[in-house]
Amino acid sequence: MPDFHRELLEFRLAKPGEKESEITDVVKPDLAVVCDPTRYDDRCGKGAPDFVIEVLSPSTASRDHIRKRRVYERHGVREFWLVDPVGRLVTVYRLVKRSFGRVEILDCESLSLKVAAFPGLVIDFGKVFPPRPPVVREGPAIYRTT
Repeated sequence: MPDFHRELLEFRLAKPGEKESEITDVVKPDLAVVCDPTRYDDRCGKGAPDFVIEVLSPSTASRDHIRKRRVYERHGVREFWLVDPVGRLVTVYRLVKRSFGRVEILDCESLSLKVAAFPGLVIDFGKVFPPRPPVVREGPAIYRTT
């Protein structure tokens, strides 16, 4: 079993008929759930995870929104979430037949969100994100001219 604390696990996603040496779809999700332990070893995951979360950052947001979403959809990831920790939004993609269905964009600051791929699993974003600092609004200072 891989050492998950050391580094992110790489998933090699083969297209139908593609040999191991020909695989070009390789991803390292921020969080992945694989239900079948035979689909990974101490080197990499083989095949698509069942559930993936990508945490957006300025350097990866474009790749996560476009390239990874297409790769996960093409390879049959059952559920894919993009979490924006700054905006506190979660974008949810769920596989319907062979493609991602309707996209949901949710304010996740105090939301508990069910993982459709795993009945009974709920992620409480109110516990994931610390409370926002209070916003203090003050009127403009009064200026005196002498």
